[in-house]
Amino acid sequence: MQNHAIAPVVEKLLLLKPLLMLLVLWLQDAIWKTFQSRIEVRLMQLEEYLSDDQSLDYTDQKPYQFNSQYVETRLGVVGLINEYFRQAIRPTVAYPYIVLLFLLGVAILF
Repeated sequence: MQNHAIAPVVEKLLLLKPLLMLLVLWLQDAIWKTFQSRIEVRLMQLEEYLSDDQSLDYTDQKPYQFNSQYVETRLGVVGLINEYFRQAIRPTVAYPYIVLLFLLGVAILF
């Protein structure tokens, strides 16, 4: 008789796996968006330099030093984690995960 009482609890615990997977995917998406947003500034500088007038406002930076510039502006661990969190809560990143978490919560409760 006890096995029947444990079965619903086990089923609900198994639903935690999708929850963890959703959270990991959300974090990975935030990390990717952070990378994209950090290279955007340098790409805009390169586009400006490669335009017809080829005037570079940043005279101390060479135009084709993409990765060097990126590494120089890299934040420390705490700064990166803060940046990941800020990206994760942006509506364009968060909305699908909020919906999926809501649906998973409904599945866990019922």
